[in-house]
Amino acid sequence: MNYQADFVEGAILYSEVTPSRPNLKHLQGAMFLDRPDLWPSKRRPKAKPVPKEQQSLFE
Repeated sequence: MNYQADFVEGAILYSEVTPSRPNLKHLQGAMFLDRPDLWPSKRRPKAKPVPKEQQSLFE
């Protein structure tokens, strides 16, 4: 917790100060680069099914 002290008429008054959140928007790109699982990936086309005439070659 953070406190701020004020001197008023010879008395010290303490008040609690809530810290503001730091602006991290400039770091968002760096956070994104640390996570390869979040990178956009181009989908590869699926393999075409093997024609029935050639299926016997793989059995």
